[in-house]
Amino acid sequence: TLAAMRWAAAHTAELSVDADAIAISGDSAGAYLAIAATARLNVETPGAVKAQVLIYPLLHIDDSVWRDSLFADSRIIGRAAVAYIRSQLGPADVAAPSLLDQDLPPAPPTLIAVGRVLDPVRPDALAYARKLEAAGLRPQVMEFTPLPHGFANMTHMSATARRAVAEIGLAAGKLVRDACA
Repeated sequence: TLAAMRWAAAHTAELSVDADAIAISGDSAGAYLAIAATARLNVETPGAVKAQVLIYPLLHIDDSVWRDSLFADSRIIGRAAVAYIRSQLGPADVAAPSLLDQDLPPAPPTLIAVGRVLDPVRPDALAYARKLEAAGLRPQVMEFTPLPHGFANMTHMSATARRAVAEIGLAAGKLVRDACA
């Protein structure tokens, strides 16, 4: 993600992209990568990433956190998914730090979208929003009550998911326009 964003920032002219209007987005584990890349890029070049859009962001893969809240907020489903992600990282000593525990540089304007009861990352996403608020930012949080984690991948079979993705798209467009105004 970081290499791709650096490349895109360096090639804005040939991509016909406004270099002063770069935003980054990701869903689930991709949101983790988006947050980490935004933090790094904005340290390297302050203000490089003007906004971030995080869709049901996975913010940590520490099994103890998932184990301790197993029967709340569909965390049992998330724990199984996170165990798979950890298995793909390789050696046990390779870990992705919790973004809830990190002292990250200030984030740009942020949109966070989550499902409700069937979204196991919702509690962490809301905690991240509170962390941003404590830092003086006002993230926009969108909650989609009937939808589970991964709903953006369900647009082919769910009108509710299609509407949610359309709402996120409209809100993301406004977020970027406002951030670049």
